[in-house]
Amino acid sequence: MIITDDDLPQIREDYKTKKIVLGSGTFDLIHRGHITFLKMLREHGDIVVVVVTSNKKVTKNKGSARPIQDEKDRALIIDSMKYVDYVVIGSYVDLAPGEIRKSVTVRVAEKLKPDIFLTMKEEWKSREVELTSVGVREVLYIPSIKENSTTAIVDRVCSVNGVGR
Repeated sequence: MIITDDDLPQIREDYKTKKIVLGSGTFDLIHRGHITFLKMLREHGDIVVVVVTSNKKVTKNKGSARPIQDEKDRALIIDSMKYVDYVVIGSYVDLAPGEIRKSVTVRVAEKLKPDIFLTMKEEWKSREVELTSVGVREVLYIPSIKENSTTAIVDRVCSVNGVGR
């Protein structure tokens, strides 16, 4: 089910006795690595919540040619996966004066209070204290799965078609 940030506290309330696991990603062109990651989320919890990165953030991180698919389409695709219970698009919010910006995933975690945040990204190691301070009970790191990537797929398609990126 695709939900909004406002629905997150109710999910925690509805599943008090269940282990909720949170993951996040762009999920632009779905490939084997994505499926493996989503399956791992399910293996670590009873309820799986996935943050799909917003278009704005993907463009900022990966350049003006990305994302290939709109955030709503990516959320719908992830929502259709059997391993996933809830999907939220990680959108930015305007800050009140003096408010400190938190990453979208940290804001989601703060509202959801998941039992586990599962990630393959090394960058989260430096933010573990921040995650636990907003209510994440455990941060789990799994080795990055190099089964494929959207960038590699795009590069192959461009190469086959004689198009540069």
